[in-house]
Amino acid sequence: MLETLPPPPRNDHPNNDMWIDEQIWGHRLWDTTNPWLIFLELLGVAEAKERDRSLLDDGGTPYPLRFKPAQRMYIRNILYNNEPLLRIADEGLADSAAWEKWLAAMADRAQGVPVRDFSYLRKRFSSFPDFVALVSMLRGTTIENGSNKRWSSRFVFPFGRHALYEDLNVRNNSASREYINFGLPGELVYQMLCRSEQATELALEIAQMFDGDPCDQLLRMLEPDYEEDKSTRGNSYLPYASHETFDDLTRDWLALLRGPLPRFDTYPHLAALTCLHLLRYQLLVAAEYCFVSKPHFIVSVLCPPPSALHPDPFIGA
Repeated sequence: MLETLPPPPRNDHPNNDMWIDEQIWGHRLWDTTNPWLIFLELLGVAEAKERDRSLLDDGGTPYPLRFKPAQRMYIRNILYNNEPLLRIADEGLADSAAWEKWLAAMADRAQGVPVRDFSYLRKRFSSFPDFVALVSMLRGTTIENGSNKRWSSRFVFPFGRHALYEDLNVRNNSASREYINFGLPGELVYQMLCRSEQATELALEIAQMFDGDPCDQLLRMLEPDYEEDKSTRGNSYLPYASHETFDDLTRDWLALLRGPLPRFDTYPHLAALTCLHLLRYQLLVAAEYCFVSKPHFIVSVLCPPPSALHPDPFIGA
């Protein structure tokens, strides 16, 4: 039988009148997200916990999960709420005039930042065209770039710490948490990794994903020197102290992160495997509750046509 943990206090989730799915699988399995978004949500939680020096370490208290994800609103405004940038760059203005015109435009349109002042960027770039080139390059790495999403729900490739932030809805210069793209499966997966037998080993590998990459340092140049006001998130619930899928997921992560592939090349595989193990977790728990045998996956292995396996096409067939 599965070793279950006690449910959270009722007042932690006052709007959930029927605590059924959450009690069986956790809070929550969100079917409108995709592997990349789950991966980004997971990394955002991990970055916040690494910042607090508690990465994959719940300190013996599995509930509640508390973390303060980054928002990085200056970076996000520059990358995705910056329509005048290319237009001003095409006007052929003198460098000083281009900076002044763009800074004035951003002072009018920037949202969710404490001060609409981007003048710090002039000191960090030798010219306005250099700044435009960097922004264009970073925009080109956007995850799910073809989707029609509001600017505050667009995400750059996870180069490191400064590329990780939570999904937000910005209205009237105020940012609030959004659950459409980050629907909490990433928090659930983080807790799965945290409760695995090799969590300590994996924490060392994940910590290396946050700092040191040149592209992450370029993103850092887009952010002013200030202490961001971060909101505490949490209260997601995973019902089990341990499970075989937690350990299987961790072993796959370790195998990829310690393998021969360049680190960024592992990310699509990490995203896909994370969702596979999340699906396995859902099915195995359901099988346990329904007293049925474990589910099996039927895998279709691609191979050459029969004629390519034998010189005689009739024998090959």
